[in-house]
Amino acid sequence: MSKALNAVLGIAIGIIVFITLIAFINVLYAEPQFDDFCDNTFRPDPIYSCAQNITVGECRADVEKGMAYDHECNDTYREAQDNYQSKYFYTAAILGLITVLASLATLRKIHIATGLILAGVILIFWSFIIGWSVTNELTRFLLALLNAVVIIYLGFRLSNEKPKKKRKRK
Repeated sequence: MSKALNAVLGIAIGIIVFITLIAFINVLYAEPQFDDFCDNTFRPDPIYSCAQNITVGECRADVEKGMAYDHECNDTYREAQDNYQSKYFYTAAILGLITVLASLATLRKIHIATGLILAGVILIFWSFIIGWSVTNELTRFLLALLNAVVIIYLGFRLSNEKPKKKRKRK
């Protein structure tokens, strides 16, 4: 197979595997929706009109009550979103690492190995984008270090592969 075809197949496999893994994670974890946490969000207008038959004090109390509800539901939603992103981060990083490791079993088919490596590395990168703000620095560092060690090992493994000898035609 030509090198160009190997490259195209490797990229295609990488993209399809990446999309499949993202779809799998989305099946596992449903992203929280804001409407599930806050049904009647309060947005005080600069010119807030109260019912005509209440006092200014009652009107201010209604505004404060609406603002308290808004803060409470926003906090609950943010907590659920952080939990979702944390789960997504760990799952995507681990699946990316497994995908890169799976490429070791396919080194004889370079286009498949390349596609798996590409999908795994992109998924690992994607996991860090999703989970950067919700994980602590030590966790990010350790997971990045683990991924780097595996990918560097893979690089050494690939560089130690002996090229196939071409058969001479008679």
